[in-house]
Amino acid sequence: MFLVEPEPTDYDIRFRLFGVPVRVHPLFWLTALLLGGIDDMQPKLVLLWIVVAFVSVLVHEFGHAVAIRHYGWRPWITLYGLGGLASYEPGLRNTYESYAGRSAGWLPQVVIALAGPLAGFLFLGAIVAGVKLGGGGVNFHWGGPTGITWRLSGFQQANLAELVRFLIFANLYWGLLNLLPIYPLDGGKVARELAVVWGGRRGVEWSLAVSMATAGLVAVYALFFWSKPLFSVLMFGYLAFISYQMLQAIRQAGWQNFQDEDDDDFSSGGRW
Repeated sequence: MFLVEPEPTDYDIRFRLFGVPVRVHPLFWLTALLLGGIDDMQPKLVLLWIVVAFVSVLVHEFGHAVAIRHYGWRPWITLYGLGGLASYEPGLRNTYESYAGRSAGWLPQVVIALAGPLAGFLFLGAIVAGVKLGGGGVNFHWGGPTGITWRLSGFQQANLAELVRFLIFANLYWGLLNLLPIYPLDGGKVARELAVVWGGRRGVEWSLAVSMATAGLVAVYALFFWSKPLFSVLMFGYLAFISYQMLQAIRQAGWQNFQDEDDDDFSSGGRW
């Protein structure tokens, strides 16, 4: 979710996924527990949820990584704290001519930001298709405190039903939340890129004001309508505070300074 990578630790897990380096910070596992609200679950369901969170976040970040590769950058993925981060650096052509500039415009950045939620939604579609091919059913409905609910049918094994329920929850709800115009979530990055096209520095200020208001509204809504809302309230309240701080920093330091710092260390990612 955030733009700064955590320092490496001796407890990091490292591997490659289709050539993309992946690092899992130990705080990721703790946050996965908190996000699931699983204090009353059986140990085997806790483990199942952690696996689902890991796979779902990784799919999301790999979606960013695929888009980053398309535009000629070398991506790497970090899972930590409140989610994941897909970072990148310029790549080179065979002629050693840099083509990092291909992703310097607003449209490539929008594509990279949207590629994460899209990967999660495609994964969700594959899950639903697999359930139906296996003789089960997934029926979605409008309504409820989150806006969309679903009902599973045709499952003989309770653990398998829980697995599917976790996967749907992670890839549907987290994907939708990521599309909200809250910075630094993916939707917030898209809003910022479009706002800059339309209004330059003023556009950035508008996008941050919208981000602050949206995050605050989500925190209030979660407090009154979501079950086990504490973590969500704290998280979106914190995001509202981040947007407020960035807005004040831009107004005090000036747009050019902010733009230079942001371009020096831009990362596309975000998950929760």
